[in-house]
Amino acid sequence: MKKDIKLRNVIFPIWMLWMLPPVWLVVIPANIIIDYLVLNGTLEYLKVENKKQVLYGVLAKTVIIGFLADIIASIPPILLNIVFSPEYDTDLGKWWQKNIDPMNYMPYKSIIAVIILLICVILGGFLIYYFNKKFIYKDMDLTECEKYILARNMALITAPYLFLVPTAWFVK
Repeated sequence: MKKDIKLRNVIFPIWMLWMLPPVWLVVIPANIIIDYLVLNGTLEYLKVENKKQVLYGVLAKTVIIGFLADIIASIPPILLNIVFSPEYDTDLGKWWQKNIDPMNYMPYKSIIAVIILLICVILGGFLIYYFNKKFIYKDMDLTECEKYILARNMALITAPYLFLVPTAWFVK
């Protein structure tokens, strides 16, 4: 007997990590590789002399901070679904189903859903920048300009763009 499972009111990639633990086997190494490439490329661009020492001193912390920023940025849409989810047989519920619910599975069906998720991506990028600049890179042997460039590049390149990937592609 096959059960049809529908995942509602959850956001990618957080729900995949909770619901499908093997996804961690891909997500963690992918994040380490991407963060390594961004850090290494930026340090190379900045012509930092002790690049390897700096890189290996902050890589693990940068990856952890990135996950933390992504989790915080996923909270608003999750709260929208948990705290405020009207009954579908009301006018508000019908509007909600048409404009807000698509962010859970196919955000491009609603401009409002896309805007909400874009705000969350921007929030995630900002948090990546802020946490790295304020906590991770603060004691590094780099100039303030170099720290800014490093934090900026991490934020712009590693923001949680996957929030915009329709989960309908993964769940049938």
